[in-house]
Amino acid sequence: MEIEKREISEETLRKILSQIIDKVSINNMTKKFITKKNTIDNFMYVNHYDIDKSIEHLIKSIEWRSDNITVIDNLDDYCKEHNIMDNIAVLSKLNKNYVLYCNLQSDLSIEKIFNYLFSIIEHILINTDCEQYILIFDCQGIGLEYSFYLPSILNQIKLLKEHFPERLKNLLLYNTSQIISKIYDGIKIILDNRIQKKVVFIKNSAEIANYCSQTVLDIILNNKKQNITI
Repeated sequence: MEIEKREISEETLRKILSQIIDKVSINNMTKKFITKKNTIDNFMYVNHYDIDKSIEHLIKSIEWRSDNITVIDNLDDYCKEHNIMDNIAVLSKLNKNYVLYCNLQSDLSIEKIFNYLFSIIEHILINTDCEQYILIFDCQGIGLEYSFYLPSILNQIKLLKEHFPERLKNLLLYNTSQIISKIYDGIKIILDNRIQKKVVFIKNSAEIANYCSQTVLDIILNNKKQNITI
């Protein structure tokens, strides 16, 4: 059963912050992550407002970030350095929601693609007023061999769900096929109904504009994907 979101008291916030400070080392990135608007609220929400579970979850996520998130100074430089300009791009900003594009047809492993995505999402969250993101997965050319990557895909989705709770606004699956539908059937077992409702199979490219904007659709159709200034 889905619970209602509620406001967290100042006393609860102080308790959470003091316990986190006592248990983990705090650097500038950690400070930005913890104090980012809605971070603690989101972790509390997914833990049903259980303070101890939320603190444990936050500490685990801080430690995961220390090991897995790369600090990005300049997004374009980062993408050029890792040769992912054709695979991943931040296309647009819609109010406080950023639109990310990811081409899954790549020589990169699933783990590498998601590692880059994690760092880019974190970069956006802590350096802008972004509250949520819309992620477009372009599945053009994805064949049956991707079925063998299902365990890896499952693991990466779990990480995204665990360490970026309530940040995903929509996941748009574009250029899909029956193979993608079958892969998704294997993935959705780990997704609660709330998250499943955010996943959209785009049947016609024009539908993208319904969730993003006509500008984003034009960028994708004209293959002019590049990062916006952040």
